[in-house]
Amino acid sequence: KSINTELLGSIEIPPDLTLHNYGKGKIWLGKILCNSHKGIRNDPDSLSLYPDYPITKSLLERAGNIPDFYSASENIRYTHRSLTDREIYFISNRNGSTITDSCFFRDGSHTAELWDAVTGEIKSLSGLFEKNERTGLIIKLEPFQSCFLVFYDKEKTNNRIIKKENFPEKQVLMTLNGPWNVSFDTTWGGPEKIIFDTLADWSQRPEDGIKFYSGIAAYSKIFSLPKNDVSVNKSDIYLDLGKVKNMARVEINGKDLGVLWTSPWQINITDAVRNKNNHLEIEVANLWINRLIGDESEPWDGVEKGKWPEWLINGTQ
Repeated sequence: KSINTELLGSIEIPPDLTLHNYGKGKIWLGKILCNSHKGIRNDPDSLSLYPDYPITKSLLERAGNIPDFYSASENIRYTHRSLTDREIYFISNRNGSTITDSCFFRDGSHTAELWDAVTGEIKSLSGLFEKNERTGLIIKLEPFQSCFLVFYDKEKTNNRIIKKENFPEKQVLMTLNGPWNVSFDTTWGGPEKIIFDTLADWSQRPEDGIKFYSGIAAYSKIFSLPKNDVSVNKSDIYLDLGKVKNMARVEINGKDLGVLWTSPWQINITDAVRNKNNHLEIEVANLWINRLIGDESEPWDGVEKGKWPEWLINGTQ
């Protein structure tokens, strides 16, 4: 108790943030420093050993440390790595809604690029400014989107196109409503062909072959772009899949445009789409859990009394 009192100033932890000086050091105490997410099921921060981010930020500021990064809304998280010729910030939107925020970087510069690890796109950024000894930039992130921001120590010469807007607003050009032609792999119990009037969760379908299906299904339809829409030929066109469980490969007019596996569920289709009669195919792959749930209702045909089943021994299935 005496050591505790000498070191911490008290044997009880105060509810509010309290500073205790010990020798040349400083000790911050307070129940507020305990993880408020502890014990919350499915919370990614429930096992964190550190205080909540705003508290940590406040303590560093009181100690005279300039924040390495901060956003006006404090809804964007980051990590930072320094190299000999550049500073690399990784930023992430941890919310399920789009964020447009003012971000400030302690080690930023006026030569910056955005690197999108999902698409592989690299683009130069404009509109950077100085404020309180930091480099500022307006950032827009889609729900749960992340990216790298790379700041260079010296002016970088390259052939990258600098767009007038770093994050141009997207307008809804059209909505692809049903029906959809859908084909499943019959080897795994799905129907070879079926028509979906609307897009829906497989597990909510009445057919057992779809409700308990695990694997890949292909959605296809023909569509044309709206007539007389001047924006069609002036800007990039994206296909927004909404939300996918769990991966999707997109193909338009025979051109494979790649795989979507995370938010934002959007893909650039500008180089593949044409004005009329576009053939769209989307292959969707889900998780194995659907099949496992369906198999629960089947008669047991596994190992019993220490013996392998006959169908496995004889290779009849």
